[in-house]
Order: sequence, then C-alpha cells, then structure tokens
Amino acid sequence: MGLCQFCGENAGWLSARHSYCAEDRQHGGADAAALAEEAATTWQELVGPFADGQDLVPELKELDQDSRRRLSLEVPLQVIWVFIVAGRRISPNEAVIIRALRRRLDPSFNDFERTSSLDQLRQFYEKYMLSSAETLLPIFRSLGLYVAPLEAYDHIHGTTTAERARTILLRLANTIAKADGRVTQQDEKRLTDLKSLLWTSSGDVKNARG
Repeated sequence: MGLCQFCGENAGWLSARHSYCAEDRQHGGADAAALAEEAATTWQELVGPFADGQDLVPELKELDQDSRRRLSLEVPLQVIWVFIVAGRRISPNEAVIIRALRRRLDPSFNDFERTSSLDQLRQFYEKYMLSSAETLLPIFRSLGLYVAPLEAYDHIHGTTTAERARTILLRLANTIAKADGRVTQQDEKRLTDLKSLLWTSSGDVKNARG
C-alpha cells in the first residue's frame, strides 16, 4: 500500500500519489489549501465561543442564539464562490482552488470531488453553481450578519474579531477570483461589491435582529 508523496495519506496499491494532489500543485491548489487551513484555524478562534453556546454578548442573547446556527465557515464560502464565478465557465485553476477550499472548509465536500478528473470537476461545480445560485445569492446581501455578533462583541470589549473575520472572507474571495493570475473587470466589480457588503457596518444590531 503506497502513501501519496504529496499529502502522506494512503494512495492505493499502485499509485505513489493522488491525482488531485498533483493537480493541486499544478493549478495553485496547494496555496489555496494552506489558506484554507489558516482560515479554518482563525475562524474557529473567532467564532468558536459563539458556536459553543457561550453568551459572550449577553445583551444580544437572541442574536447570538440565531448566529450559532450559521456561524460556520462553509455557508459564507459557498456564497462567495458562487457569487464570484456566477454566469461563466469555471477554469481548471478555479476548479482546483474551489476543491482545495471546500476540502478543508465545507463538510459537504464529497468523494466525487476528491477523485474526479479536472473536466468532471469543472462540470460538477458549474452545475452545482447553477443549482445553488437561486438559494445562495440572496444570502450574499446578508453576509454582514455573519460578523454582526463579532462586531457587537468588539464594541463592548475593544477587540477586532469582526475585522479579522471580514479579512478572511475577502482573502478567500480574492484567491478564487485570481485563480488564473488575472482579475477581469467583472471579477473586480464583484470583489468590490463583496468588500462593500462586508465592511458596511451591521452595527445597528437592533435591525440585524429583524
């Protein structure tokens, strides 16, 4: 039984490496995987206490309880990558980078993604994007609510957790948008829209409650 020369995990009897590990290195997925690991660690540090049920902001207890159900990173990640690539074909580099991010950050990552060829992966993500867009794109305009509890906590304690969370989300978006080494005008506009939404203060927390 052989171990993959790249990731060190079981690669089967005949192979010395996983095909997707080789593709990761060819198409920028290794850097994306490193970013995903950093993002997962930092995000857990920032939102873990909320997800664990600690009332860090007792004055906003209702908002905190609601946020615990949606403060995991996979939802904003899905929203961001669908938003960035919506309406166009996904390139091989984009497919590999999305796979690397999903493999670490999204529990819905599956064996088909892990083992499929690049062409199959591109088609899968394009189909997934189309089927998810109607549901996920409206959530895009509510991304600020994902950092609202952190912003409230910062206001009380003088910390910068919300700023760090916003920065993580923007870095993930930039990684996808720049997968091919260039950013189109459409990509630039979408990144600008994302930054505007993330950094538009959700500070009127009473409104965030609904």
